[in-house]
Amino acid sequence: MFLIGSTLLFCAHLPFLDRAERTRKEILTGGTAPPWYGPAWEGTMLAQEAPLIEQGAVQFILFGVTVIVIFIALWITIAK
Repeated sequence: MFLIGSTLLFCAHLPFLDRAERTRKEILTGGTAPPWYGPAWEGTMLAQEAPLIEQGAVQFILFGVTVIVIFIALWITIAK
């Protein structure tokens, strides 16, 4: 049932993608590209690391721990 529904919705949104691509193409082909100043432009140094909480791996671990804690809390709550 889910496979059929997702396939139908996927096919239904394809014409809208084509319309969006046409408008995007007009923007991309007209004018010039903005200047590129490099990866260290906004006052950051290349060797400077992001704070630990903003690193992707740490966020993923925190998300996993949060999901496990919620799962355990629901399990305890439903078991009573």
